[in-house]
Amino acid sequence: MPLTQQQSRGIWKVYALQVSPTRPTLPPLKYSLQVREDCSFTQLHTYLQHSFGWQDDELWSFSNETGAAGTASACEFPPSARISTLLQRQADDLLYQYGLPQPQELWLRTERIFIKRDAPMIVKSE
Repeated sequence: MPLTQQQSRGIWKVYALQVSPTRPTLPPLKYSLQVREDCSFTQLHTYLQHSFGWQDDELWSFSNETGAAGTASACEFPPSARISTLLQRQADDLLYQYGLPQPQELWLRTERIFIKRDAPMIVKSE
């Protein structure tokens, strides 16, 4: 996909995501990310793997209420699809599953969407 005029000037839409396990943990885990609009599901998967110390040797998927995206097996969208295909507005959710068929699961909720110049692809935020 070609860059828009804003993107070519280094101005990007950025998604502030709140990441949390679907099951309760002790201590409670909350993790915040800022993810640029052109981030692929594969890039986000790789970042989450490193962040949580997982081995990246299992099947994985991202999904929302409309269906699967970016799975490591057959899927509606290829893993190279951008997160902006599923995240359109604040409060949109993604479910990340790793280690199918008995997965670890994380919720990724869009807390806000904003414009930022020279934004990195993915950054942990406090």
